[in-house]
Amino acid sequence: MPLDSLPATHGVMVTPYYLMLYMVERRGDVTAVATALLHAERPANNLTAPLDEAGVREPGVAGYVFTPATVGDTGIRRVMVEGDAVLGVRALVAPPEVVALQAAERSQLRSGALLAVLALLFIATAWRREDRLRRRLATLAVVVLALAVLPLGAYSNVSRWFDPGLYYAPTLGPLTANVAALAVVSALVLMALFAVLRRAPRTRSRWMWIVLLVVVPFIAAVSALIAPALLEAPARLPSWYPALWIGAIAALALVRRARRAFWRTAFVAACGAVTLVWAASVRQRVQLAEHDVAGLGGSDPYATSLLQRLAGDLAADAPLPSRAGLLARYASSELGAA
Repeated sequence: MPLDSLPATHGVMVTPYYLMLYMVERRGDVTAVATALLHAERPANNLTAPLDEAGVREPGVAGYVFTPATVGDTGIRRVMVEGDAVLGVRALVAPPEVVALQAAERSQLRSGALLAVLALLFIATAWRREDRLRRRLATLAVVVLALAVLPLGAYSNVSRWFDPGLYYAPTLGPLTANVAALAVVSALVLMALFAVLRRAPRTRSRWMWIVLLVVVPFIAAVSALIAPALLEAPARLPSWYPALWIGAIAALALVRRARRAFWRTAFVAACGAVTLVWAASVRQRVQLAEHDVAGLGGSDPYATSLLQRLAGDLAADAPLPSRAGLLARYASSELGAA
């Protein structure tokens, strides 16, 4: 927008898609303009971060309504710039059902964090030096059982780690339903493996240290790096590929009671987890692509009905909206949200 078109040194600029607060400062030939985007209509809100969406909202506030500063309704607060009222703002209260759902999500997040801390403390109390192997394994089993019972998918709106759409494998049910569950289960299995391997000490030779420090990380790194090059259609790895990971795990089993083995074992587990998640993601993307290609041969009845409904609504309008109005009608329609 040209700077010369701004009507005053401060105020509000309204366009078909944006509501902007601005201030202009001129000193000689130099002009500085500061702007703040207050609101954006669809679909422009997908390209920007207006303050009414990016700002922190109080619980129960669904949004904001902006009005001219001259409106004197109750509940409207005025935005003051250098002593002048330039805009009025009123908060929209969310329905009681939405407020209750938001409160439940916040309490669920706090309870999940508390359960995670309690699980760590529970494992720490059973991981003392004098504790027996049976008690350590039983503690890990209890945590795994709790992980299987908890609905981790409910936290998918907090992080994509809990989203089954990003990763899902029906192998172990809820224990492999998302990335977070898989990572926690892998860590617990790794701890159980360490507990078993540290139970019976044995003398470590020079060759064992070479296997631990060089061979095992090398096999894991090479296996993870060559996976994209070995991928076959449709999203499959060669039948001999798992033998590489079996060799790396078998080499880890040769070394016991080695404190330095922790980071090498963690490196092997990280490479395996990355490869597993990547392969599953590629497989699901291929399945989605095949589904989309199969749908190119015919039309979507649901989208067709929404398009006909939008055309009927536009035909009933007199006169027809402008190009900007047409885009706004499409973005606010059911077809734009589908």
